[in-house]
Amino acid sequence: MTRLLDILEDYLMFRGYQYCRIDGNTGGDDRDASIEAFNKPGSEKFVFLLSTRAGGLGINLATADVVILYDSDWLVFLLIVSSLLTCSDAISS
Repeated sequence: MTRLLDILEDYLMFRGYQYCRIDGNTGGDDRDASIEAFNKPGSEKFVFLLSTRAGGLGINLATADVVILYDSDWLVFLLIVSSLLTCSDAISS
């Protein structure tokens, strides 16, 4: 489920922005190199694209000004909505 990252990557390349990307297919050495390049003082990396499939172990983006999280797992959303609807039905009964 990294299609959204692919679209964002295409846009960044089109605009000429420098970026880093980690997803489930990124190897350990490339992963470490991307994190180090992003956090390096004076880095020109503008955006860090990160998939939840990359795993969370050791990802340090301390130099990021803004972090935007996008979760493609709609199950959580559906569970919340169904619980709200259940509560609503119980109240109206």
